Amino acid sequence: MEGIKLEFTFRGRATRNTYWSAVLIAVFGGGALLGLEVAIVVLGLTEGAMISSAIVALILLVFFAAKVVRRLHDRDKSGAWIVVFWVAPIVLRELTKGSLDTTSVARGVLASALNVASLVLVVWGQVELGFLRGTRGANRFGDDPLRPGGEVFA
Repeated sequence: MEGIKLEFTFRGRATRNTYWSAVLIAVFGGGALLGLEVAIVVLGLTEGAMISSAIVALILLVFFAAKVVRRLHDRDKSGAWIVVFWVAPIVLRELTKGSLDTTSVARGVLASALNVASLVLVVWGQVELGFLRGTRGANRFGDDPLRPGGEVFA
């Protein structure tokens, strides 16, 4: 039970390896979930099957969000940065809906600018979370996950 609890905790720090493992689980889990949802629709299964699918999706989302927040902590950033890297790009993309189908040049330029801003945030988030090393040594969120007992030759 303790192992499962650790997978869903938002406290502490996570390494890049932990983050990329979570990305793989989210991608393959999301793909499997999409396949399940298509099968549910094609087979005309009950509403209960869709509810079960939504519950699994929520569990997967919480699992991945916990890893992202812990990775942000490893970079010595608050978990609130998840808003910048997850929510803001989605909001920016939603603001462009329908704008690219118009003949208005101004709306098209605005939509393109919002799409570029969304892409910049996504790339920045991936660099921060997936490629940059965490804080060396302990920080305000806990011990260095690469050296849990402290520096070896400090």
